[in-house]
Amino acid sequence: MRIDLRHIEREDNLILGISGGADSVCLFHVLRLLNEEGYNLHLHVLHVNHGLRKEASDDENFVKKLCLDYGVSFNSVSVPVKEYSRENGLGTEEAARILRYKALRDELERVFSGIGKIAVAHNSNDQAETILFRMMRGTGLRGMSGIRPIEGNIVRPLLYASRREIEEYIAKGGYSFVTDKSNLTDAYARNRIRNNILTYANKEICEGATEHIAELAEQVSMANEVLAEVVMQAYGRVVRVESTDACGAVTICSDQLSSVHPYIKSEIVMNAMTQVSGKRKDLTRQHVADILSLFDKQVGRFVVLPYSMKAQRVYEGVRIEQISENCDNVTGLKLEVTEITGFDPVYAMQLVKNGSGCTSTHNSAREEAIKAPQNDYTKWFDYDKIMAPIALRAARADDYIVIDESGHRKKVFDLLKDNKVEAGKRGRVPVVTAGDEVIWCIGHRMSSAYKISENTRRIAEITIMEE
Repeated sequence: MRIDLRHIEREDNLILGISGGADSVCLFHVLRLLNEEGYNLHLHVLHVNHGLRKEASDDENFVKKLCLDYGVSFNSVSVPVKEYSRENGLGTEEAARILRYKALRDELERVFSGIGKIAVAHNSNDQAETILFRMMRGTGLRGMSGIRPIEGNIVRPLLYASRREIEEYIAKGGYSFVTDKSNLTDAYARNRIRNNILTYANKEICEGATEHIAELAEQVSMANEVLAEVVMQAYGRVVRVESTDACGAVTICSDQLSSVHPYIKSEIVMNAMTQVSGKRKDLTRQHVADILSLFDKQVGRFVVLPYSMKAQRVYEGVRIEQISENCDNVTGLKLEVTEITGFDPVYAMQLVKNGSGCTSTHNSAREEAIKAPQNDYTKWFDYDKIMAPIALRAARADDYIVIDESGHRKKVFDLLKDNKVEAGKRGRVPVVTAGDEVIWCIGHRMSSAYKISENTRRIAEITIMEE
């Protein structure tokens, strides 16, 4: 069995993520036995209870006894996966992963003051599942690299060992483990890949299919290291890093970019977005294509990107900037607010309901001169209910909007999902806010909390237009 010890020092502090399954029990014994071979590892086990199965407490007790039997310090924590999943619009597996790694990082800080590493038990079967999962959902060369043997302070010593080798190691040592019955069902996408696709591939196509997929990931990773150096060199020639009023920005120069290979162009654009936003998650090939399309458009044209970024055609090429809340013109759209007074509120409500008229006469005492807006880019709001500055920005994952008179809220991203807006484009939809609260998701819904009523005395007419 191939054990990767390249990233473990002989006297490392290690937090071991142990679930009690065969993989993690194998990791436990492999690292424990290193101390009989000249290592002086300081081991501490953390068991994370996700609260998803009735047997979870049994698993916790098993791991606790395992540590007691071999004199390894132990702790367990429970994490609210279902609640976190619901509040953040995440799948159960993704929510569990995020909370699990947070718990491991917190434990490293608590036990070793943050000095050391976190060891987890991913193996080559997990690698193959990850590759197939990403391929089917859509990925690039970076995604085809799969799980890495080290990411920050997280190490995976068993990544190059197959599940078959792990099971043989466990059997030879006479070690016991627990079985997570949920892994035997097809409840999750990864389970379906593991239980059906990979099982079929190994039996009917090639006995070593799983290992071959994992080996491919390792080769792609090495190729990516070479490509990354090429991209870095080109990036330095093509991209000019700027800064304006604490709002980060870069400019991709069109003259230098024109001679670059198409693949390198895409990577330059992706790296530019990553540098400005500080994040890579949720940045997609569609965002790259949108930015590249700007090079063929007139100066001033722009696209709105996730993480409050905007890419705009300038004379030198395309400028990507992330504008903070204190910067003007967050999305590059023009927002105009006009106050309307001197009207009959009941009549105004009827106009909005019937959708009559298309222009507005302001400060008029004659209600028949008041005309309700008829387009998606002009709306009326109860001005007296707006208690914070009105602003315009791109939608965020944690935004909510009030959807009925009872005050029920809905995540803006869920609203956009219901309205068939693609996941990669939801962070590009402009919203109007009053302070931190969304009062209008443009093109989709107004907040019910700010609609005019029979008590309305001032109307805020908000109009959105391109600069």
